[in-house]
Amino acid sequence: MSEPRPPDEHNSATDAPAQTDADADAGARAGDDTPAPRERRPRRGGFTAALALLIALAALGLAAVTWWQQERVAAQFAELRSGEEVAREALEITGSNRRRLEALRTDVDGLREQGEARRRAFTALEENVSRETARLRETTERELGLLREVTGRDVQRLREDLEQWPVRLADLEDSVASLRGVSDDARRRWLRAEAEYFLNIANTELALTADVERAVRALELADSRLRQIDEPALAPVRAEIARELTQLAAVPRVDRAGISLRLASLAERVDELPLPQPAPGVFTGERPLSPDEAEPGMERALAALRQALSGMLSVRRDDAPLTPQLAPAEVFFLRRNLELQIENARLALLQRERALYRDHLQSAVRWLDAWFDPEDPAVASVQAALEELAGVDVAPSLPNVDGSLRRLRESARLREREG
Repeated sequence: MSEPRPPDEHNSATDAPAQTDADADAGARAGDDTPAPRERRPRRGGFTAALALLIALAALGLAAVTWWQQERVAAQFAELRSGEEVAREALEITGSNRRRLEALRTDVDGLREQGEARRRAFTALEENVSRETARLRETTERELGLLREVTGRDVQRLREDLEQWPVRLADLEDSVASLRGVSDDARRRWLRAEAEYFLNIANTELALTADVERAVRALELADSRLRQIDEPALAPVRAEIARELTQLAAVPRVDRAGISLRLASLAERVDELPLPQPAPGVFTGERPLSPDEAEPGMERALAALRQALSGMLSVRRDDAPLTPQLAPAEVFFLRRNLELQIENARLALLQRERALYRDHLQSAVRWLDAWFDPEDPAVASVQAALEELAGVDVAPSLPNVDGSLRRLRESARLREREG
């Protein structure tokens, strides 16, 4: 058995592990002391580094993809959470609107019940008013007929007397003047009597009929008779007649017949006047956005949701007073009452009641403004006509014309005492 050979000086300690087990077995079996030549193999360090670099790049790419997916998931989660918050707010708004709607329904039911109660009370009141109106109208028409009849007879009689007396007096004057032996004193007495009669006619016309024109004519006839007497003692009487004529000339003339005819024509037009149109039951807000005008994606969905929620409740603010709608029976009584107001104004006109005449016409104007359509031309024309007639003074203040008659009678008594 040979002794082991010391290692070759060319073989370092670091190269011994590099020999393979196969080479060692082959050398032992050969028994050759000469070492076998070693094969030089390529180094594996470059492949390992490249493989590690590829693995690192793959891990980095995977990490980048994972990070991008996580960011995308986080963004989607945030968007979903924002949509959830909006949906929650929308649900809260919907619940609030629903509660408001329930409260409004409760209020509307209460108002409806109150309206029904008021309507029943108004119906009962209208029935009472209609009965009282019918009774008052019958009484007014009866009294107006009696007053017209009595006044017409008195006025007709006075007019006939006023128209006939100048002719009769002229005939009597001619007859007296033709008689022989008639003194001037008798003629003067006759003219005095005529003047006194005409002065009485002037006072009667103003007191009963307020006819200024006939009173002026009677004063002029009395002045003509006093002028024929030609006495200085009658100068104060003629001066008083001149003053009274001046006062009557300043009195405004009132065409009562014309005003009465206009009021009758307006009363006939009451049935033609329209009432206000009922208000629409649904009020819409702003114009909804079209799909093209809305923003795309989630914003469009949110806009559609807000629009749907806002359309559940519509509120209109209106400061103008609301006119309640009337039933057909109520409309009938409304028109009859308005017509009665105008007829009462006609009656006050004939009776020369200034305050009643103005009050009835102003009440009719208020009714037109409150219950009828003010935008309609027919309503506007009737209202303007009533306002114009309400401004007319149907009973102007008349002067006192009894001063001339009083002075004439005083002059007659003085003449009799002087005898």
